Parts: sequence; C-alpha cells; structure tokens
Amino acid sequence: GSLPATATFFHDTTEDVQKTAVDMLVHKHNLSENWEHKHQIFTVDEGDVLEQALSSATTRLLVHDVQRNIDSVLEALENQGITDDEVTRLLREKMSLDRKVIDLNEALGVVILPK
Repeated sequence: GSLPATATFFHDTTEDVQKTAVDMLVHKHNLSENWEHKHQIFTVDEGDVLEQALSSATTRLLVHDVQRNIDSVLEALENQGITDDEVTRLLREKMSLDRKVIDLNEALGVVILPK
C-alpha cells in the first residue's frame, strides 16, 4: 500500500537488486552544459515528454478496449436468433463505439478507419 524509499533497494538486498536500482537511477551519459550556454542547442529531457507519453499510452489502451467491445458487438450481430430490436440496439452501440475509436485516434493523431 505504500511506495518503498530508494534506500530500500540498496540495504539488505541482493547484489542483483542493487545493480538494477543503480542502473535505473544513474544516467550513464550526460550532455555538456556548453550545448545550451555556448551553442544555444536545447535538448528535450525525458521528464519533459513523460506526461505526453503516459497520456498516449493510456489512450492507446482505451482504443484497444473499445476495439474489443466492437468485436463482441460484431459477434453478437452474427447470431441468427436475435430480434430486430436487438439488431437495432447492437448497431447503435457499434456506431457509438466507432465514434469513440475515431475520437481517441484523432487525439493520438492516427487515422484508422472503423471496422
């Protein structure tokens, strides 16, 4: 229920855990400050794009989930014994899900035609 402190990974643990923790916390390469000060070359830091990357990943998971819902609706439509009212309800649900996929893909900057 709580996040362990960084020190937890360095005391009373195996050497493999300690090495992995060091590899995750220490940057092996570093850019010179002269890039920005002397040459006016600015780089993008991983922290700057982390929020965008997390948002994109979450949106892609949502697209995947909606696509699975569309697949289940399509399977239900293939059943021979469903009523006309049920077909109408399923088609409306599919249209709604298609709109969600289009909106989510638009947020991602992706163009994918619905099934």
